Amino acid sequence: MSSANNPKTVTNPLYNVQFPNKDLSNNFSIVDNFSIEYAIMDNLRVNGQVSLTKSTARSEQFKSSHHTDFAPEEDLTQRGSYTKSTGESVSWNANAALNYNLVKGKHGMFALLRWDVSSSKSDGINLSAKGFPDDNMDDFLFAFEMDQRVNGEESTQRSVGMTGSLNYMYDQRFSVDFNIRGDLSSQFGADTKMAPFWSVGLRWNMEREKWLEEASFPI
Repeated sequence: MSSANNPKTVTNPLYNVQFPNKDLSNNFSIVDNFSIEYAIMDNLRVNGQVSLTKSTARSEQFKSSHHTDFAPEEDLTQRGSYTKSTGESVSWNANAALNYNLVKGKHGMFALLRWDVSSSKSDGINLSAKGFPDDNMDDFLFAFEMDQRVNGEESTQRSVGMTGSLNYMYDQRFSVDFNIRGDLSSQFGADTKMAPFWSVGLRWNMEREKWLEEASFPI
């Protein structure tokens, strides 16, 4: 809350519309997917998929020296700002899977073995400058000085994983599942080994029981 000794200035945002400004962003991506499937036997299939993605991004923002953000500033070399950011990224993923299923009488068996590998790399640069006393000189090159040091980021990630799954079902009533998964990733650190994660599940489909199908329950 402002007081008589410390007055607070409230500006009209529509005032800034009359001055040159930029607020642009541009993003572009290309995605390419390829997949293949082959039946080795009636109950044994192998499939694979490869995916590639490339993206670029660019943004710019310019504020005139007359912008209300610089109202308290009297030094013209400190009025007006320009920020620019550019970045790009490339990522790919490949996987292959082997599927097996066998149904004989009341018995059913299903198995899956999957392998996948992925990699992604991205980098970006952020620039910021100030000092645009003339509104006709609204390009980054006309800045009085860089507002701060050039900064950016770079990231590279790679991972490899394997998944195994086994399921057995009897008479569509009882089933048991076993799943295991192991991953290696550059995010885990150089000294981290593959740690498997596994699970076991049991299931009973009561609705398949004859005594339940013939039973009636009042609502």
